[in-house]
Amino acid sequence: MGGAPVSLKLLTLAQQLNIPVFEGYGLSEAASVVAVNNPQAHKIGSVGRVLNTHSIKIISDKKNEEGELFIKGSLFNGYLGGKAIDPHEFYATGDIGKLDSDGFLTITGRKKNIINTSYGRNISPEWIEKELEAIPDIAQSVIVGHGKPYLIAIIVLRNPHCSKAELSKLLNTLNEKLPDYARVMDFIIS
Repeated sequence: MGGAPVSLKLLTLAQQLNIPVFEGYGLSEAASVVAVNNPQAHKIGSVGRVLNTHSIKIISDKKNEEGELFIKGSLFNGYLGGKAIDPHEFYATGDIGKLDSDGFLTITGRKKNIINTSYGRNISPEWIEKELEAIPDIAQSVIVGHGKPYLIAIIVLRNPHCSKAELSKLLNTLNEKLPDYARVMDFIIS
């Protein structure tokens, strides 16, 4: 089943309850699955190891850091009206990720979604949004803060009876687990 990023909290809970939940990664341009965890090889927080039908490379400004993910292998021929995709060249996915020493791929966000704070930090909002959405009272969230000194969350509540004071406590609890540059310092209830 396809979907969106899953919170580490939810993945850990599923594992503790012996519910077989495994993240994977794919895109339409790659005829779906590129990497996937499975019962024999899995690492929580990663999308698994790359299938042998694809090759990947990560292009980053810094060695062994996250960067843009490029793939080649079983790919589509190109977009209608566009030039054909060369099967021998890597295709830019627009996704940001990293590969660990065990060969597990982790997707951290989208290149076009990166927030650049006024302190020069580059933050993938998807990471924080999935942690916010693991809070039972929050149905949806969007993180903003480009050019600002801190991050702001726009939140849709699942529980309409959750007060601003309660939500503030929940955010403070989450912020304790986040690095200082990624903390949500203000919020708007939508």
